[in-house]
Amino acid sequence: MKIFLSSTAYDLLDFRAKIVEVLNKNGHEVIFHESPTFPAKIDLHSHDQCLQAIEECQMVLCIIDKRYGGRYSGDLLKKKNHSNFRFQGLMRKAKD
Repeated sequence: MKIFLSSTAYDLLDFRAKIVEVLNKNGHEVIFHESPTFPAKIDLHSHDQCLQAIEECQMVLCIIDKRYGGRYSGDLLKKKNHSNFRFQGLMRKAKD
């Protein structure tokens, strides 16, 4: 399965690396922004690059912690209908 990994990068760097390792070990292809194989396009904002990469994936794994990324600055959301997503979630509190 092709999976897009989404989260803030700097604070979750080690966690993201472990997730990619486990998913790859289990036969999945993981797409994530800092990967050298990420389908970057110079003429698109990084937010829109992620949206285009998501369209090629069967699943999006979104890890949410204390930080958040930048406000959306692209153009694709205004042009496309992304209503075909099905959301499922699991919430787990971290131990202090």
